Amino acid sequence: MKIRLACAFFAALTLLPQDVLKGTSLDPVPSPPGGPRCGADITRFDGMGAYLAGLAAAGDKNWTCAAVFYQKAADSSFMAPGIGMQAMLASVNAGDYEQAVKRAQSFTADAEKNSVLTQMVLVADAASRDDDEARRYMAAAEGRRDFVSAILMNSAADPSVPLRRVVATELTGKALAHPAFATFLLRTALLAEPESAPVREALAESEIEHRQYDSAIHVLEAIPPSVPEYESSRHTISCALAAAGRKEEERQVLETLTAERPSLYNYMMLGRHYAAAQEHEKAILSFTDGLGYAAGNAEEIQADTYLGRALSHEKLGHREQAEDDMQKAVAIIPEADRARARFEYELAHLWLEQGENETSAVAVLERVAQMSTSQQPPDFVSADLGWAYDRAGDHKKAIAVMEEAIERNGWAAWAPSVAERLGDAYWADGQRERARLHWARALNDLGRILDSGNADIDDKEDVARLARVKDKLARGLSAAPESASPLPSAYTPAPG
Repeated sequence: MKIRLACAFFAALTLLPQDVLKGTSLDPVPSPPGGPRCGADITRFDGMGAYLAGLAAAGDKNWTCAAVFYQKAADSSFMAPGIGMQAMLASVNAGDYEQAVKRAQSFTADAEKNSVLTQMVLVADAASRDDDEARRYMAAAEGRRDFVSAILMNSAADPSVPLRRVVATELTGKALAHPAFATFLLRTALLAEPESAPVREALAESEIEHRQYDSAIHVLEAIPPSVPEYESSRHTISCALAAAGRKEEERQVLETLTAERPSLYNYMMLGRHYAAAQEHEKAILSFTDGLGYAAGNAEEIQADTYLGRALSHEKLGHREQAEDDMQKAVAIIPEADRARARFEYELAHLWLEQGENETSAVAVLERVAQMSTSQQPPDFVSADLGWAYDRAGDHKKAIAVMEEAIERNGWAAWAPSVAERLGDAYWADGQRERARLHWARALNDLGRILDSGNADIDDKEDVARLARVKDKLARGLSAAPESASPLPSAYTPAPG
């Protein structure tokens, strides 16, 4: 989204780089590795030198350094038209909103105090606080539809254009590009149109991006049940609660919504919540209830519901029911639809986990890899394809595929399961030392995972894998197969 400045406020904006005037300067530019490299240089410049250094940094879109230099110039005796505004803009672009607010509050000239951007910064700051002064300021600013319109609509003030249309078409994309700045815009938009559910949803998404979960929930709770966005707002609230670790509240929101408005989608989301909590019996019941509302829903949502139920059946050891639901999920999606690849992958993965249909798994995964929209198939597909080749007896091809996938991302991106399976392939190919090397890597990674204390980790599955890998290191592939590994009562983390 481009931002057109009200240049009549001050002619000094002509000194800004053109990309600032066009609005493209609001795109985030990362600082150099290790942080900005301008701190040691600041002492070498006087007011004019700092100003010129700020211009150079802004030209390179190094906004962190530009803000530092502009602020020194603005605080010195050096006078340049609009230099305070440039310092504020650079602070906004650098994500230093505290400094931007301080600069906006320091303006004394009417042209700077009343400019669109200054008012946007001050209103957004007031909207983020809850005190009498902030409320008075926001009340006074509510009539300023001119700067709200100028910011959001890239045009002269035009109160007749609904803000919700602008938010729906442009602002959510901007939120992805620069969430913190989008939060400022959205808070300002909410002042102008407090009843707008799209504005509230976009603001909440931006707040969640910045881990401001309570603020996001507060914004969304004001959306009434009478508007179309109500259901989606409840799901966003549940996501915020989940991200904040408030699992019980998340469950209450989903259960209440599903009871009030039973639908395939709501039951599916509730089922996913139960599954994530390892309550697979409840998950299966929820997915099953949802399928009673399947008629008229999108094919992919129906398929996702069957997939969710299949995964819960698999966790409970219901092999036939799991495969039957996987097959139903695949069958719903037309063969020409690329979305089908995701469900075919899950079916092939299930076969491999169950130790059956290896040849079919190879054929399916090869087709899924070919359907990839990128030049290379997703790495998890390549990893499973290598596993399938190994299970089907083509150990050299399995090694080549898995090693190539690992080469693309490095070991840090891989789960211990890949190291274990690559070790299996090397062992079957007669390369015993390489096999032990990869099993040892898997053992080491599993020990770290289990010691991390992450509540989202499936300890039961990882403890089983750790015991199995220990056995392979001791006895090679004479160890028990994956599907028959006993669960030990304790484990011993690998050194390191």
